[in-house]
Amino acid sequence: MNLAYNGHPHVVMMATPADLEDFARGFSLSEGVLPTLDLINDITIDTVDGGIIIDVLTGTRKDVVKARQARSIEGRTGCGLCGLQTLDQVIRNVHRVDPTFELSVTAVARGLGAQPPH
Repeated sequence: MNLAYNGHPHVVMMATPADLEDFARGFSLSEGVLPTLDLINDITIDTVDGGIIIDVLTGTRKDVVKARQARSIEGRTGCGLCGLQTLDQVIRNVHRVDPTFELSVTAVARGLGAQPPH
């Protein structure tokens, strides 16, 4: 799902397709993109190739919202979406895995045994 403000992409998030308007409102407040919900004029939701775009249309000057959009989050674990702003950045060329590749139980056990105890 791509969350945008006044047509400007802001962030890509993983979300269920339920209650997307509530998600947009909550994100806008909790991330400080908008100081109050009364600035929201409308929320549009469009299904596109690769996901859903939620556009929060505000009554504030575009340059004010855009300035708050500067976002730089880098995640080293998880789903890999941290820091992305558009759905196009999510789609990546993935190379096929050799179908003849085999991993033995012994190799898996050896790898697990090499992990520090936690």
